Amino acid sequence: MKNGFLHTIATELLDQHGMDMSHLHIVFPNRRAGLFFNKYLSEIAQKPLWSPNIYGISDYITRYSPYEKADKLQLIFELYGVFTAALNSSEKAEHFFFWGETLLGDFDEMDKYLADVKRLFSNLLEQKELERPEDYLTEEQKQHILTFWKAFGAKLSTHQKNYLRLWEKLYGIYADFNKNLDDLRLGYEGKIYRYVAENPQFMLEKTENQDIVFAGFNALSNSEIQIISQLVEAGRARIYWDADEYYTSDALNEAGQFIRAMRKHPVLSRTFPETWNNNFQNKEKKITFVGAPLNIGQAQAMAMMLEKNNVEEPISLNEETAIVLADEQLLFPVLNALPQELERLNITMGYPVSASLTHSFVNIITDLQLFTRSRSDGEVWFNHRHLIPLLRHPFVQKFEYEFIEELCERLIERNRVYISSDELDLSHPFFLDLMHKAEDGKALIQYLQTLLSHFSEENTGSVEWEFIGHYQKILTRLGDLFVAYQMDTDLYAFVRLFRQIVLSLRLPFEGEPLEGLQVMGMLETRNIDFKNVFILSMNDGVFPAKPQQNSFIPLNLRRGFGLPTFETRDAIFSYLFYRLLQRAERVFLLYNTEDFEGHRGEVSRFLLQLQFESGLNIEHKLLQSPVTISQPRTISIVKTDEILKHLMNYCREGTEKPASFTPSAINTYLECRLRFYFRYVLKLDEEKEIEENIGMKELGNLFHLAAEFLYADFLDKNHTIESKDVNELQKKVSGSIEKAYRKQYSMQEHEIIESEGQWVLIREILKKMLLKVLEIDRKYAPFNIQGLEAGQNQGYSTLISVETDLKTYMVSLKGVIDRIDEKDQVLRLADYKTGRDKSNFKSMDSLFDREDKNRNKAVLQLFFYALLADKSGKWKNKFLQPALFNLSELFGDHFDWKLEMKEPYAKNSEIITDARPYLEEFENLLSQVLVEIYDPNVNFNPTEDLDKCRYCSYAAICNR
Repeated sequence: MKNGFLHTIATELLDQHGMDMSHLHIVFPNRRAGLFFNKYLSEIAQKPLWSPNIYGISDYITRYSPYEKADKLQLIFELYGVFTAALNSSEKAEHFFFWGETLLGDFDEMDKYLADVKRLFSNLLEQKELERPEDYLTEEQKQHILTFWKAFGAKLSTHQKNYLRLWEKLYGIYADFNKNLDDLRLGYEGKIYRYVAENPQFMLEKTENQDIVFAGFNALSNSEIQIISQLVEAGRARIYWDADEYYTSDALNEAGQFIRAMRKHPVLSRTFPETWNNNFQNKEKKITFVGAPLNIGQAQAMAMMLEKNNVEEPISLNEETAIVLADEQLLFPVLNALPQELERLNITMGYPVSASLTHSFVNIITDLQLFTRSRSDGEVWFNHRHLIPLLRHPFVQKFEYEFIEELCERLIERNRVYISSDELDLSHPFFLDLMHKAEDGKALIQYLQTLLSHFSEENTGSVEWEFIGHYQKILTRLGDLFVAYQMDTDLYAFVRLFRQIVLSLRLPFEGEPLEGLQVMGMLETRNIDFKNVFILSMNDGVFPAKPQQNSFIPLNLRRGFGLPTFETRDAIFSYLFYRLLQRAERVFLLYNTEDFEGHRGEVSRFLLQLQFESGLNIEHKLLQSPVTISQPRTISIVKTDEILKHLMNYCREGTEKPASFTPSAINTYLECRLRFYFRYVLKLDEEKEIEENIGMKELGNLFHLAAEFLYADFLDKNHTIESKDVNELQKKVSGSIEKAYRKQYSMQEHEIIESEGQWVLIREILKKMLLKVLEIDRKYAPFNIQGLEAGQNQGYSTLISVETDLKTYMVSLKGVIDRIDEKDQVLRLADYKTGRDKSNFKSMDSLFDREDKNRNKAVLQLFFYALLADKSGKWKNKFLQPALFNLSELFGDHFDWKLEMKEPYAKNSEIITDARPYLEEFENLLSQVLVEIYDPNVNFNPTEDLDKCRYCSYAAICNR
């Protein structure tokens, strides 16, 4: 920006030094400012020149240190060894990582601020430690320190004693850690700064003939102050400060806190100008506050203001305009909202790796490996909870989408909890590399590297390509460190460590900052001025962020030893905010108006300061869609001609092979008409999932199948089962259970059923149940098997005439009876139940009373079967006796399968030995239900009993 800070000093330095500036050394807070400085220098000169030497402050100081700057991972690995040795601890690396990051941060700050580390980590319960004659601490600092130590009291708790033991070890850890780094000639930033500040001779020798400029600094650490002041005092350096009269002269404005403090420094005070410009108030600027709902609302509001047709003065979509994101999660909503006519864009900010597709892919892969089984024959078995999400991951579905979807559906249909590698008949090389079990951390690193390599070329040039590359670098570095530090880690430990590391990683997006619309974080704006500024997420708790301090050093001790606190951070961001605005002409400050994900919809205090203290004319816009919260409407489905047409599918008039209403359909209608509509008219199937735990439904299915296989031979041979035959049947129980399992989960004969886990328990439960049923049958013998569920083909069906005001329908009914046996002219219709169904009921009317909470659905089902058996005409001269085998009551002392009808408080009851005398009444009641189903004047309404909605699959549709 012309006449901005960098443009101004470029003009001034060019005037002073001419076209040869090669002897000049200019130091900025970061390298990015140097790029803009060189651009302005070139534009002003308008011809080739010898450019100055440009540095970021960290690079510049490191030049005069004997240490090479180490990466954080290596520092934590080194610190881990020192920490465990000092405490004689067996703490695992994955547990230490978080504490290691915190401790490393403390060491870095203590060195940058030149704190007396030995004294800080001493036990200062004795006040004498504070009474040194050469003490540099102020009385206020001493008071902060005493406040902390006095909180311990005269008698220490166990927790306090443990804390002190650790505290007193920390100086030894610091000293040993630094000694190890000395031997390696490595350092962290604070160590390097401290060394140069306390040993300036080498720096002063090397800079003897240099002209050094420090430009754009504000919040300097003690070591930086000491280094810069030594160079200034030696006459080799000068300083260009970037500040404004508005906040430096106001003692209450935290943005000027550091400038005001340094104006009292004996050396640096000489470098300040006599007066500051008041660009903030004197330069004409238009400031607009914009409130919008949520992140997406802010992004769309910003896009509207960038659109040329939506503003009186169009905003230039070039490097004169900056979009500053206080919340990095806004990056992708902003990118998606930018105007179509945008030609150039530059992104300069960090974005959390954990928000990427690559991260989700790696997370799934590591979970997959944690729960993968490897058999002795080398076959690998994957858990469905991780394999199916992996197959459906966007990375993987690019390979063979249709085939992968078919495979997933097949696995879900077969309820495959564990899937063998042989079942993944996929041709892409990725799947060949997938079929391995990593045994330890080192093997998992290689495994992940191999899998990620399949996606590098697929995503070349995309954002995900950057994330993949970042992951590969981290994995390579971890592998090198494991070798260098001779660390062996098991699979679980490595995954925990790896996830801890990745959690704090940011991918630095670095584009070409000299062209195009600028998208950046607040820290990246240092020293750079823009004509147009958009700042998003100007909310309390976001900008500035919530106060937090991950540190071993308590707040009072930080204040006592002059270390930065959360107030320091707030002051830094206050300066960045006001500095960015001071030369801008058009400013749009956007904030979220809604409470969302832990963030409150309150404006930042920086906005309130501007509004009430600046005296500037500020426009305030509130963008929101008027929302009225109303009670959800009750869904009521009117039977239109289209719906009645669907219902005709259950009638002979509607189709040659009509669908049929089953007992479940009738019970569903009586429970909730709307549920019936969803399931039997719209045919909305419940989403299928793999069931790891075999519940009552799956247990019931397995029992039904096993019972069919057990009696199948007697059905085919039409053989009477005698008491002695039960002995042979008992021997076939285990085989029948295995056959049932294979049929239930579509397993082939050659596939092995794993004899472990819950299947062993379920198998024993089924075995006990079947043996108990056989004992009951032994007592009932002799009898003939007349029908089994599997042997009935499509079950028994009939047509029943239903008359409505409009027409007469011939409605199809069908039922599949679990077992039919005959003894002494009595045909027993048996139904197996795994729930809490009872064999007693009040009356026929009660079976159809939807208001009765105790309505017996199982008995209705049995009479439904009896009606079908009667209308089949197959057993005209036999009694039809319903039989309820409630499996949960098999082992009770008074188990009885007979149905009993008894009104409440009645002395006498009726045992149902033959259903025929009751079928006329039952059929009439059933017909009334069917008439209601086909009556166009009766809507499909939801039940009034909300308890029935609790486990309903359609509850979300009804807003219940």
